[in-house]
Amino acid sequence: MKLALLFACILAYTICPAQDTISVYFDNGSPALNSAARQILDSLAYHNILEPGRRYSIVGYTDIVGREDANISLSARRARAVRAYIEGFGVNIDSAYGAGEIAKPE
Repeated sequence: MKLALLFACILAYTICPAQDTISVYFDNGSPALNSAARQILDSLAYHNILEPGRRYSIVGYTDIVGREDANISLSARRARAVRAYIEGFGVNIDSAYGAGEIAKPE
């Protein structure tokens, strides 16, 4: 199974000015959380890294394969999938949106 880095979850604490970035990976072309992504999010919740009393922001990305408009839509669906999963832990999400394509490092 080929995986690509397609999502960055930016955890922005409203209480603390520092920001941490957590990346989860999606299967190519898929907006669904795979088992590895769910395991990462489960671990963050289990170890109280994702705390119910704090607020977070989620930004979804895709690779550069495909049409730009399709990638914007896919990145938004990925952000919504992560949001729904995290909210299941009782965690507050301030925003979740798709940013489209992330450039391939040169």
